[in-house]
Amino acid sequence: MVKNPLRKKCLVVGIILLFVSVFFASSINSTVVIASNDNDQVQNSGFSGSMVINKSVCYLFSLGKKSDSIVWNNYGYSYNSNALASQLDSEYPLNCQVADDFLLENDCQVTGVHWWGVFFGGDGPWPNPCDFNIIFYADDGTGNMPTGAGMEDPTSTALAVYFIPQVNGTLVGSSNSWFEYDVVLPSGFTAMANTKYWIAIQAVFPIFPQWGWGTNGPNPDQLHEPVQGFPVLGVPYWTIEGYGDMAFYLFGYHVPQKADLDCRGSLAWSDVKPGETITGNFQIMNVGEPDSLLNWTITSFPDWGTWTFSPSSGMNLIPQNGPVTVNVSVIAPDIKTNAFQGQVIIVNSDNASDFYKIPVSLMTPLNTGIMHDGFMARLLIRFSYVFSALRQFLQYVTL
Repeated sequence: MVKNPLRKKCLVVGIILLFVSVFFASSINSTVVIASNDNDQVQNSGFSGSMVINKSVCYLFSLGKKSDSIVWNNYGYSYNSNALASQLDSEYPLNCQVADDFLLENDCQVTGVHWWGVFFGGDGPWPNPCDFNIIFYADDGTGNMPTGAGMEDPTSTALAVYFIPQVNGTLVGSSNSWFEYDVVLPSGFTAMANTKYWIAIQAVFPIFPQWGWGTNGPNPDQLHEPVQGFPVLGVPYWTIEGYGDMAFYLFGYHVPQKADLDCRGSLAWSDVKPGETITGNFQIMNVGEPDSLLNWTITSFPDWGTWTFSPSSGMNLIPQNGPVTVNVSVIAPDIKTNAFQGQVIIVNSDNASDFYKIPVSLMTPLNTGIMHDGFMARLLIRFSYVFSALRQFLQYVTL
């Protein structure tokens, strides 16, 4: 790789000045912070900077092309928002990240992110559009930080990394360096219910200038404080900086709980006259995840006889509701056949591979010439196999 000597010298000088600035700027606690004040200008001093927008409002935004709703609201930019450096320049090298946590009540597919940030450490024009990394981490188990603590770069421990090129930012109010951003992820990130995750948003472009992720100002903090890693300044991953929560929203949609069809019962009749109407029942239930919705329907039943089901389908059956009883009525076929068999098939309407088969059997009298309610008729039906064996034995003896 060919490197620019002049650029290298400038970077060395820049590092020296920056470290000197950090040494004397103890108020920023060795962290890149953009703090608000009462001036309407940007004041650059090494790794610190300050900016004021004389408007005490929070900026709102439209969803643009997003049709999904907000699944996590960490609040947005405010008139006195700060910012923490979160940037990648692999040639410098510079790799710092800021991460904030979120926790959803339901399983969700996160499909988009909206956030605020600011450029500093230069006079512009600012890189817009700009490349970004959207990084999702698991919690390390403490509830206080993501995975990868103490590493030079924790990205390898991330659950998902989305590189989003050429993201167009929109200037915030009268500012010339604060921008808000909105992206749709190339593929959704699946967040499980009641599980803490962390999101890091990192600008990707050569220093200088620098970019910082904005905080949500005086808006309420959510869960744990955000954390930062800035190894080149001696700030290890992950360090609490104490400037309040980051400004961002997550968009997505609720992932329905998985339903699971189950049934109880069977349909078996005996001594049924041809043309007789018989009844029975079985039960349908949802044994899936809590609050899951089961939509079911009866798709198949025997082709003999005339069948009636009540109900023949159902919707939105949740496990907590218990079983649904299906009442069955059959007009037996008008055929002098000893046995009829088959099955009733019930299917999960939203998952064809989830089905259940209810066995069916119907027996008519063996000999309609014998009074079916007499003792001999019942005896012949119950022990028909014995009489059949006896008949064969007698035929053998008489030979």
